[in-house]
Amino acid sequence: MTAPFALMYHSVARRSPDPEGLCVPPDTLARQLDALQRRGLRGVSTGELMAAHRAGSARGLVGLTFDDGYTDFLDAAELLAERGFGATLYVVAGRFGGTNDWDGNGWPLLTASGVREVDALGVEVASHTLTHPHLPRCPPARLRAEVTDSRAVLEDLLGHEVPGFAYPFGDEDPAVVAAVADAGYRDAVRADTGAPSTPDFPDLTVPRSYAGPGDGPVRLAAKHLRHHLHARVHARRPAPSRRPAGGRDVPHRSPRSRP
Repeated sequence: MTAPFALMYHSVARRSPDPEGLCVPPDTLARQLDALQRRGLRGVSTGELMAAHRAGSARGLVGLTFDDGYTDFLDAAELLAERGFGATLYVVAGRFGGTNDWDGNGWPLLTASGVREVDALGVEVASHTLTHPHLPRCPPARLRAEVTDSRAVLEDLLGHEVPGFAYPFGDEDPAVVAAVADAGYRDAVRADTGAPSTPDFPDLTVPRSYAGPGDGPVRLAAKHLRHHLHARVHARRPAPSRRPAGGRDVPHRSPRSRP
């Protein structure tokens, strides 16, 4: 079965400074979407991608995901609609109308009404926790709140089920993944930084390839190929532990792969 392929975006804007390369200007995004289309790929939400994957029909699909819920996503939504592409927006449910204070950049986030507008456009809205913490560092009570309450906030806001989740900073360990499973999520995405911490919930540890402002058609094609090669390799290996002997969680944050 073809491994599901997804791309990870953040802000769709031209910002400076942007030390981690998280901003893709709208004209660059348009060229990237066109490059995918020329290769016969269709952008879809994570929910559609994973449903197709479970049915064995994900070939030709690429999940388009946007983390954090920045106000500039509305520019991306217009570009997606022009091409008939779907996408998933992962929003921080406790920061509506605020800024990305976990980074200190001050980039504005969608208000609650803005999130409803995105949902009305047909874009899948999914959870990115309440406050965007490193989940493996959270005590059990806070972990449950970040994972469960964020979903409840979004479902109350939108009036329908919210089955998707994204791990902030790409941080996940077996306890975090189990909490996401207990919360009833159907799929969850992480950064493509190697094998997942646990093989027990493959639909809750879906990798994504970082999409940055310097990715042209050749680099996107290379990431697509690399993803499938990595998936074949990891399928043959046991999942490694991300904890050292002392048991302290070690986040696997990467400047070029951070949700």
